[in-house]
Amino acid sequence: MSTPQDQQQEAARKAAVGRLQDQQETIKRTFSSAPAASPVVSCPKGALTEQQAQERFDKFKCREDIPWDYPQDCCYNRAHVMATELRAEGLNVGKAWNYAPPVGDLLRVSVSKQNDPRGYVEWGYHVAPTVPILDSKGNVNTMVIDPSITNGPIRPEQWKALQGQPDSKLEVEPNPAPYYRDEDGNVYAGLDPRDPERPITKEGVEEVFNRHRRARAVIRRKMNEGR
Repeated sequence: MSTPQDQQQEAARKAAVGRLQDQQETIKRTFSSAPAASPVVSCPKGALTEQQAQERFDKFKCREDIPWDYPQDCCYNRAHVMATELRAEGLNVGKAWNYAPPVGDLLRVSVSKQNDPRGYVEWGYHVAPTVPILDSKGNVNTMVIDPSITNGPIRPEQWKALQGQPDSKLEVEPNPAPYYRDEDGNVYAGLDPRDPERPITKEGVEEVFNRHRRARAVIRRKMNEGR
């Protein structure tokens, strides 16, 4: 026959065993051996995550050596610089080209009146680099990097829609090399559409930027004189 002391010890033993079992169940629930519901998806080689893409976009936008405040022209030179630097990182860079229709209105984009007194600019064509970007669902999408008219990476169709001409012709090319490409797909290796035989050099690219900076200064001066 057990004594009261034996009964107390047995009760304490059962309580300790119960606590241990509860702890083990908690551990099992916390560190389940079941597969994770949302496994981490690694970014494919040559692509960027959404965060990485926005970081590169913002760095380009802040570059003072690229005349973003001259929206009237210069897209082909800006696209060349961005594409060259993105490609140097090992990214699969392309270019998006958008062409105004042969007959009808030009592409039109709203801009600050500080950059054009009309509050908009018109183009016969526009170009910007593209990169593959991994979204939160694990899908890789081709996105346009164009700080001249957007606040972040954007799909080519959305980029086209911002240019105000539904009948424009959008072409997304996987090859970023052509400095200039016409609507028919003919490419020119020259530094400038007006000088297609001149080879592209770092000094030549800077010369184009300088020409556009001078044109920008003329616009600013005329705007100030008109006040």
